[in-house]
Amino acid sequence: MRVRHRTNGRGRGWALILTGLFAIHLLAHLVQVAGRDDLAGGVERVRVQRLASGRTTTLGGIARGRPLLLVFWTSWCAYCVKELESGAGLAERLSAGPAPSEVVFVNVREHPEIVASIPAAAAVTERIVLDTDGRLARALGVRAYPTYVLLDSRGQRLWFHEGFDEAIADEIAPRLARVGRSP
Repeated sequence: MRVRHRTNGRGRGWALILTGLFAIHLLAHLVQVAGRDDLAGGVERVRVQRLASGRTTTLGGIARGRPLLLVFWTSWCAYCVKELESGAGLAERLSAGPAPSEVVFVNVREHPEIVASIPAAAAVTERIVLDTDGRLARALGVRAYPTYVLLDSRGQRLWFHEGFDEAIADEIAPRLARVGRSP
């Protein structure tokens, strides 16, 4: 004799919800792992194009053994343009601190002519690099603009911040000081 249990359909509903959540988690993990593959060989070997010269270089060549602050931005983001306007001051302040660092403004997926046409970019043209295919941004988990990523001298991510922050230099300076004291 076979015994049947009544579930009122609730059991199937929860099973579907749990299966859906598991699938979303698995997909997010696969996307994260795929992003890491983009940086095979380390961040310092990632190639980017300098806006000013049009030449291709590596992030390691830009950093030259110093910590590196990457500021990811786009031309259509008003806060990003505002960050560019204060970018020279940010770079000057961070390069003169206890652990001198390099500040690089990484434009994501835009044509060089569009980037060069932004008046605010003129003050930091030498510090702008192009991530034309968005590979670097994807690999570092950039989902919003502006995003700040602080890397140590070995290319390891120390800090990550999404969104505009007028006091960003105040937030980063103590972290750089700690990096400067560590062996």
